[in-house]
Order: sequence, then structure tokens, then C-alpha cells
Amino acid sequence: MFASFILNVTDLSAVTSSGYFAVLREDGGSYASRLWIDYIDATTYNIGISGGGTLTETFGPYSVNTSIFVVFNYDIDGDTVSAWVNPALGGSEPAADISEASGNSTVTLTQFLIRQDSATETPFMTMDELRVGTTWGDVTAASLSVAQNEIEGFAVYPNPIIDNEFSISSLSNSERNVQIYNILGKQVYAKNVLANESINVANLNTGIYILKVLEEGKIATRKLVIR
Repeated sequence: MFASFILNVTDLSAVTSSGYFAVLREDGGSYASRLWIDYIDATTYNIGISGGGTLTETFGPYSVNTSIFVVFNYDIDGDTVSAWVNPALGGSEPAADISEASGNSTVTLTQFLIRQDSATETPFMTMDELRVGTTWGDVTAASLSVAQNEIEGFAVYPNPIIDNEFSISSLSNSERNVQIYNILGKQVYAKNVLANESINVANLNTGIYILKVLEEGKIATRKLVIR
């Protein structure tokens, strides 16, 4: 069973310890796997997982007021709990960023639970585009896809962006207008770039964005992931 959503932790100021906020569980109420906010300090945290009530594996760190795309899974056949942060959308399932044996031997899963604990364990956060499904494609493809392309030969690479720069290619050598929007629809980048010019996004936080490119009166859009 997979679940995915866009997560933005907006305030950690009251938090003093780690706590789990999402659960995959059986119909009878038993928890098969837990997803955690692993508290570091007032502005940073890790994403964590566990099969039981104690945090065991973490991945990060991430900053408050930064949107990240999280995929959460419990594999019944393998009895493992796994999580991915900002994976490439669609395609085949990549190796998890964090994974471990659950130890629960769950045979059925029917519920995704969002849980609020005490004020010192659960930060203020927003969750959007929640999807629950039985395959990787169910929770990373259709509803999160904004791909549109009128530009011949259009490509974006690398995506996800790891070293703050990416490039756009097409069959044209014309100057193009590049716009980047956050998941709330706010424009965070706009620039006219040359055909062979790299685009630097060092001033943008890690997370998921929408790329819009205008070239010779044509438009292309893509999901853009910055790691």
C-alpha cells in the first residue's frame, strides 16, 4: 500500500521531540508502519519511518516552509516500511530513501491515518494532493502530472535537480522565456535564457515546482523537482 502527498511543515517552534503523524494500518486498527517528523531544531527536521512506536530510520534534513513530496509505503509481501522524499514522478519505483523491516507481519491494509499528538511532538503543517493506492504509479503519476508540450524536441535535464542547475533543450536555437512556479501557484523565477544557457535555481528551496517555458509562441510545462 502506497500513500503520497505534498508536505509543508510551517512551524516547529513549540516542538521539542519527534513524533509520528501518518500511519498505514489494518482495518482492525493495528499500525503496520509510521511516518515521523524527526525534530532537529526550531527550523529543521528529518522525515522518519518505523514499524513500531520508536523512530528508527531518518532522511533529511528539511527546512520549515519548504514543500516536499513524500511517498510512504508498507510492503505486505516483504514486511517492510519505506519512504521517498522528492522522487522523480511517474516511471518505475526507485530505491527508497529509507526502508526497514516492519516486524508486524500485516496481511491486509485498509486505512491511511493522519494523527495529531501533543503540541510538543506534532508541528503545524499542511498536506496537499493526498493519494492512496496499491502501486507506485497510483500515487506518483496521473494527478500529479502537469506535462504539456507544444515545443518540438523539448527536454529538461537533470530532473530532479541536484546541483542547483538544469538545462532545457529543443530543436530551436531561439531565446526562450523560463518561468517557475511553486505548488501554490506563485511565480518564483522568470528569465529569458539563450538556447544553450544553464538555469541556476540555487535561490530556490528543495521541493516540487512547475516549470513553464515559452519558445517561439509555443508552450511546454513540466513538474520540476529540486533536491
